[in-house]
Formats: sequence, structure tokens, C-alpha cells
Amino acid sequence: MKRWLALALTSLMCVSLASCGTSKKIPLPFEVSDVKGIVLYHYTTPEDAEQKTLRYQHELESIYNMLSGISIKQNEAESYTGTSTTIFRFTLKDDAIYDVIYQLEDITHGTVWVSGDHTPWFTSTNLESLWFASDVDSAPAAFGELPIPE
Repeated sequence: MKRWLALALTSLMCVSLASCGTSKKIPLPFEVSDVKGIVLYHYTTPEDAEQKTLRYQHELESIYNMLSGISIKQNEAESYTGTSTTIFRFTLKDDAIYDVIYQLEDITHGTVWVSGDHTPWFTSTNLESLWFASDVDSAPAAFGELPIPE
């Protein structure tokens, strides 16, 4: 009985400590119905960036739903030198722009920045996979179009 109680208390403490971190979902301060289009950018060096333009409702809903469900927490790392960058640029029906920038750190995790927030956020989800999952043809992207993480 004492072992079970010690195990239960230890488990409870671990769960409590794990939930103490600043964790939230990627903030998308608009509804999918407000989105006119999404441009995906992908590069390892900005000069070699490619883009895919999504306009069909099912494509917009897919990206929106995936991103809005991703958990992020404050990134404590000193360096943010990702191996590749994937940018999700939402153009809203009122022509406002909202960016979600993802830098892949390694195959299992990366850093996320969102428009209006210079805080680097950690995610254990590989958002780069959304670029590769899209069957839209890619085209070269102009260097000047790219938001660069600060």
C-alpha cells in the first residue's frame, strides 16, 4: 500500500510539474472563413526559397486546422539555427497578413514565431511536413517576400 501511495504521489507530482510550463496552441486570431489564401514558403537558405499558393477551401481548412491544433511552449534555447524554414502566410479577406514561421531544429522539433509576437515557441511537431504533404506545385519565391525570424 505504501509503494502504491508513493507511486501515485510521484506520478501526480510529475504531471503537475509537466503542466507548469507555459504551453498553449498556435494563436490564429481569425477564423478559417476569414482566410482568402495561404502562401507556403520553404527554404534552407532564403535565396533558394520556394513557394506554394493555396486557394481552395479544403486546402485552407486543412492548414488552418493543423496549425490551430499544434501545442507550443516557450523556447528556452539560446540559439535558433534551424536546418530549414517553413512559413505559412495567411492573407485574410480584408487583405491583412498573418505569418506563422517555423524553423526545423531537428527531425523531432522546431521553433515557431507568429505575427506580432517575437517570442520563440518550441513545438515537438514537425510543421515542415505540411510543405511536403501539399500537392500544389512550387515556384521560386522572391527573397524580398520572406519574413525573416528575428
